[in-house]
Amino acid sequence: IQPYDLVMVFKNPFEVKNYSAEFLDVEISKEEASKAFERCFRVSFESEEYSEINEKLNQVLGSSPTKKKIAQLQLETILVTLQHRLQMDVVAHISRDLDEVFMKLRTSEENFQVQADLIDYELQLKEDPEDTLPFQEVAPYAPFEKKIEKPVFSYLELSQDVPYKRYDHYGNEKEKGTLFRNIDRIRLMKSMLSSVFDVGELYFQGILLSMFPLHQNKPKVELKSTWGSFYSLFKNQNIEEVRLYFGEKISMYFAWLNFYVKWLYIPSVIGFLLGIIIYATNDLNDSSGDMSAGEVCTFLFAVFISVNSTLLDQLWLRNQNTLAWNWGFYSEEYEEQRPQFKGVYQKDPITGKMKKVVSDLRKVRIRRILGYGIIVVFVWVVIACVVALFLYRASLSGDWGIRIVGILTALQIKVLNFIYRYVARKMTDWENFETDSEYNNSLTIKLFCFQFVNSYSSLFYIAFFKGNNEGCTYDDCMYELAMQLGTIFITNVFLNAIEIGTPFVFWKLRIRKENKRMHELGIAQAMTVEEREDKLGVYDTPLDDYMEVVITYGYIVLFGVAFPFSPLFGLVLGVIELKVDAWKLCSIYKRPFPLRAKSIGVWNYIIQALSYIGCGTTIAIILFTTDVFDFSSTGNRWVCFLVLEHLLFAAKLLISAAIPDCPSKVTQGLNWSKRVANEKVYGRLSDVDKERSMRQLEFVPLEERHLTSIS
Repeated sequence: IQPYDLVMVFKNPFEVKNYSAEFLDVEISKEEASKAFERCFRVSFESEEYSEINEKLNQVLGSSPTKKKIAQLQLETILVTLQHRLQMDVVAHISRDLDEVFMKLRTSEENFQVQADLIDYELQLKEDPEDTLPFQEVAPYAPFEKKIEKPVFSYLELSQDVPYKRYDHYGNEKEKGTLFRNIDRIRLMKSMLSSVFDVGELYFQGILLSMFPLHQNKPKVELKSTWGSFYSLFKNQNIEEVRLYFGEKISMYFAWLNFYVKWLYIPSVIGFLLGIIIYATNDLNDSSGDMSAGEVCTFLFAVFISVNSTLLDQLWLRNQNTLAWNWGFYSEEYEEQRPQFKGVYQKDPITGKMKKVVSDLRKVRIRRILGYGIIVVFVWVVIACVVALFLYRASLSGDWGIRIVGILTALQIKVLNFIYRYVARKMTDWENFETDSEYNNSLTIKLFCFQFVNSYSSLFYIAFFKGNNEGCTYDDCMYELAMQLGTIFITNVFLNAIEIGTPFVFWKLRIRKENKRMHELGIAQAMTVEEREDKLGVYDTPLDDYMEVVITYGYIVLFGVAFPFSPLFGLVLGVIELKVDAWKLCSIYKRPFPLRAKSIGVWNYIIQALSYIGCGTTIAIILFTTDVFDFSSTGNRWVCFLVLEHLLFAAKLLISAAIPDCPSKVTQGLNWSKRVANEKVYGRLSDVDKERSMRQLEFVPLEERHLTSIS
C-alpha cells in the first residue's frame, strides 16, 4: 500500500455547525459563474462520471448563482476528478476550526506507471556487473515504458520487465520493491494533478490555499540529526540523501555551497598569514621607493585571490556536470507552464498539448521594461542612503565613527534588500513569465543588480572616491576600507541569528494564533499532522540563500585585498549558512516540491562575472588606493593598471581553457547511457551491420545505372 504523498488544502465553502462561509455569499452573473467553474478544469465534462456534476451546474446557473454555490460545486468536482478520473485514494477532513478542507492523496503503483509512461518519466536501470569502465560507473537512465512491444526483427531478447531499479519505502534499492521513490511519486502525482486542474486558477480564485508533499518522519529525523544539526558543523554532508528527500534543485544549491566553503579553506589560511604580516609591519603607506613586506604581501594576495576565483568557477562546473550525470540529466527537459502564468488556452503545435498562450506580447514587453526601470529608482535610493551615511560620518571622528557607519551600512543593506525583494517579486509576478526558469532568472537578475549596488556602493566610494573628495580617516583609505568591510562581516554574523529566528518566530505565532482561536471556540481537538505542517513556512527555491552567499563571495573577490581576513570571515559565514539553511528546511518549512535541476543556472554567470570584475577592482585598489608601487603620476598608474589587469585576465582565460567544463568520463558516460537505454528499452541496435542484417535493410540497385571503373 502506497503512503499518502501529497496534501491539498481548500477553503471550506460548506456550512458546518456554526461555520457558514458568509464571505462567499456574493451574487455573480451566470456568465461569470460559468467561466469561474470551467477555468479550473482541464477535463471534458461529457463523460458519464460528470453527469451529476453537469446537472448541478445547470441548476446553479439556472437560479441566482453565488460564489459559495460555485465554490461548493468546484470542490465536489475536484473530488470526483481525483477519485474517478485519476483513480486516487482521497482522505478528506475539515480542519478543527472548520474553515479549511484537507485532502490527503495517494494512488497505486499501476497508476504511477501509467503517468510515468505518458510523460516519459526517466528511471535508472540496474547496474550490469560487466560494466567496469570509468564511464560506466553510473547506470543509465531511460524513459519508463509500461508495455514494451518486442520488435519483429531484433537480436535482443526484450522481456516485458525492463531492468529498472526498484526501491523500498525509503528509497533504498530492493530486489522486489517499487519502481518509484518518494520524490518520484510526488513529481508524478503533481503531474497528474496538473493534467486535470488549472492549479494557478484554483489559487487565483481562492479555492486552493496550499498544496505540499508530506514530510516523511524517518528520513526527516535522520537528516535533521546529521545534515541539519549544528553539532556536525564540519562533517561532510551526504548530498545524495538530501537529493532523495528534497530533490535536485535544492541539492544542487547545497552541493555548490559545500564546494564554495571548501574552496575558502586555502584562501582563509593564506589570507590569515599574510594579514598578520601586513598588520604587524603596518607599512602599506611606505614611500621609500622600495616595496615593503606589507606591500609585497598585499600584492601577492591580490594576485592569488584574482586567479584563485577562476579555479572556483571551473572546478565547480566540472563538479556540477558530474552531479548532473549521476542524477540522470542528459538534456534540457521540457518545462511545464507555471500555475500562475496567465493566458488563453490553445493547442500547442510543438507539444500537441493544450496550453496557455499570451494574446498581447506588446504588453508583456512593456511590463518587463518597466520591471527593470524599478531597479533604477531603487539604485537612486541606495545612492541617497550612502550619501546620507557619509555625511553623518563626517560629523564623527576616530575609529568609532567608522564602526558606527559600518554597522549602519550593514543594516541599510539588509533593510533595503528586504524592501526591494518584495517589490521585485511583485514586479516579476506582474511580468507574467511562462516557466519557472524564466521567472527565477528574471527575478535573480533584478535582485542581484540591485543588491550589487546596495552592498558594494559604499565600499567603492571609500576605495576610489572618498580620498579625493573629503579625505579618509588618518588619510588612509585602505584602513577605512578594511574597517568598513570587517564591520559588515561581523554584523552579518549576528544578522544570521535573525535569519534563524524570524521564520521560527512566525511559525510559533501562527500556532499560537490558531490555539487562541480554538480556545475561544471551545475546541480541544488536537491538530492533525497535515494541519500542523500547513502552519509551517513556505520554501519555494533557494534564490535568497544563493543571493546571500554570492554577495559575501563578492566582498571577498572585489575588496578582499583590503582585508585579508575576509576569506576567513566568509568561511565562517558559509559554514553557518550551510547549517542554518539545512536546519530551516528540516524544522520550520513545509516540505518543498522536489524540483529537478542540472545546474545552478544563471548563478554560474553571476559568479564568473564577479570573478572578472573582482580582478579589475583588486588591481585598481592596489594601484589607486595604496602606494604599493609608489608611482608619482596618475598616467603611470593607469598604464600599470591596464598591463596587470590584462595579464590577470589572460591567466584566468588560460586556466579556464586548461580545465574542461565537463570531465571526459562524463561525456563518454552520457553517450554510452543513451545507447544502452535505446537497446534495453526500445530494442534499437547501435551496430549498423547487425541492424541491417536483422531488419533485412539492403540498398536496392537502380533500374538504369552506369557501371564505371578506373583502370
